[in-house]
Amino acid sequence: MKIKNDLSKNNIYKDIKWDTKTFKEDNAYARINLEYPEFKGFIFANDLNKIIKDIIFDTLENDRKFIEEWKLDERNTFINDEGVVISDCYGDQDYFYSCSVDLHSSFEVKSIINNIISIELILTDYTGGGNGNHSYVKSIIYDLKNGKQLFLDNLFCSNNYLNRIKDILKANIITGPVFDNSLNELTDEVLLSHLRESSFNDLGLTLTFNPYVFTSGAYGIYNIFIPYSLLEDNICFNGYENNEILIKRSLLNLYVPVGLSDSCGFMADNCEDFRFYEGKFNDRDNASISVLFNDYKTGILLNNGKRENIVVVPYFWLRASTGQNFSLYVLKINDNDLTLLSRIDVGNNSPENLRIENNKIYFNSTNPDGSDNSKECYFENNIIEEKNLICR
Repeated sequence: MKIKNDLSKNNIYKDIKWDTKTFKEDNAYARINLEYPEFKGFIFANDLNKIIKDIIFDTLENDRKFIEEWKLDERNTFINDEGVVISDCYGDQDYFYSCSVDLHSSFEVKSIINNIISIELILTDYTGGGNGNHSYVKSIIYDLKNGKQLFLDNLFCSNNYLNRIKDILKANIITGPVFDNSLNELTDEVLLSHLRESSFNDLGLTLTFNPYVFTSGAYGIYNIFIPYSLLEDNICFNGYENNEILIKRSLLNLYVPVGLSDSCGFMADNCEDFRFYEGKFNDRDNASISVLFNDYKTGILLNNGKRENIVVVPYFWLRASTGQNFSLYVLKINDNDLTLLSRIDVGNNSPENLRIENNKIYFNSTNPDGSDNSKECYFENNIIEEKNLICR
């Protein structure tokens, strides 16, 4: 039994567990070894389990039907010179290679991000014999909150995302013999049909192409990782109330304007603007800054009389001569991006028990002498600007 806490620190479905279920059969007409997950711990677990089992056992059932039809086909038998009927499927053999069901499966839970789970099933099917690569992926993206299976096109909020993906593929992965030139001629509909298998984690989207789609069988299953930053504003879990991908994608490449920049000193107010790259900014002459993007919290704060969806995320500033300091960025969710509004100084140690409640930001940290330092912060007159910040 496995518990999913390590898949996402912001996973709100921390009670999810799964068992690895197996189905095996080994005889003259079968080499079957199936492994698949069975979930529990949320209301729609049975529905997700049915989707998984349908994929696995429908494949097995189709293979069995194929072999039974093959065994009945007279073309698979012949009479030798002595008048003896010779069959690929009958006789005194321990294993009939070309008349057997040869199916294997494995799986990986790729991520659980808020209410969306991403699962990859890998099937290897040599039923009926054959050479080459017979492995392929079936992906499941499932909305735990609403009990719905999602597909790649549910994850995008821009109608232009196929063109964006094609541009990325052409620019980054068509090299040498790996991909042929057919990608240049693919229509959106054909490309979309090959993009059904996908998964994601905190950093980006993985597109999975099965053997022989764009590559030779020798390359096997071909995975292409695309950071969210390259997809720009295309991905947002359209209509599924899940902001985590949006938030993490934005934090990894957050723009920090003049007035809120620490590029020339901690909590300084006269530094040049900068942009994070994969959550980090390094200035050899001044300091390195890192966003702790897995530790963010969300909530509601009033801002100029308007209820804003607020994100508070820790970051730390490090310089060899002065050590490290921690602070908080206060941002608002603005359309499909984040806008930085203010900073809050924390101290020499990372914030703990960070939360947004009752129009205030609360956190704890440890003082240099080891004592606890609890703070509540709010913005005077409900205007979120650094000059209005009050912490007690």
